[in-house]
Amino acid sequence: MAPLRFNVFKQAHKGLRLLLNDTIQAIQQTDFSIPAEGNACIATIKTTLQLFHVHAGLEDQDIFPMVSQIAPAVVAHFEKEHEKDEALIMNLHKNFEQYELADSPAALLVAGNTLLHEFIAFTVFNLEHMSQEECLLNPFLWSQYTDDEILAVATAAVKKIPPAKNELFIPWMLKGNSDKEVAQWLQRVKESAPAPVYERLYTTAVQILEGSRMQHITAVMEG
Repeated sequence: MAPLRFNVFKQAHKGLRLLLNDTIQAIQQTDFSIPAEGNACIATIKTTLQLFHVHAGLEDQDIFPMVSQIAPAVVAHFEKEHEKDEALIMNLHKNFEQYELADSPAALLVAGNTLLHEFIAFTVFNLEHMSQEECLLNPFLWSQYTDDEILAVATAAVKKIPPAKNELFIPWMLKGNSDKEVAQWLQRVKESAPAPVYERLYTTAVQILEGSRMQHITAVMEG
């Protein structure tokens, strides 16, 4: 059996799937008839949308060009998908405006319910989109590049993420990936990045993850 190849999308996509799940939970548990609750939930949704926008931009700039010569139609398909994603994001922002204009508890609830279903549509689209990327784009990447070459591109792409956005994204990737995957991530950073970078990531993991998970992750790293 051939060894598993490096999946450039997996770490981020696992974090994004968990983020979608938690955002839906936050929406469902919000009483939108109370403006303070509704506005806090909308702030959470806006953060989610920002992270998806940043992630799509990195794929457009760094991953898609790697296969554009050998699979132009596939790349064009996913570029169109990202345009659809931006349209869904813009539609959600229109829903935010509708909530702001609501002038009664009943109207606030109606706007909140609309927001829930629009975010569900965004979630369904992105779950399918991320799955397609992994199933359709990875084989082209693997046919042209070594795992080390793909990892090098991914590492360079991550460095382009604004620090404030990266600090928001990292906890979701830590929580969304398996203990073994987090241990491998920490080990890669420890071996390749400046010590302060590794220390920040490790400290974040300790703060974010349950003690039992960190114990297992540390054990995996120590072999």
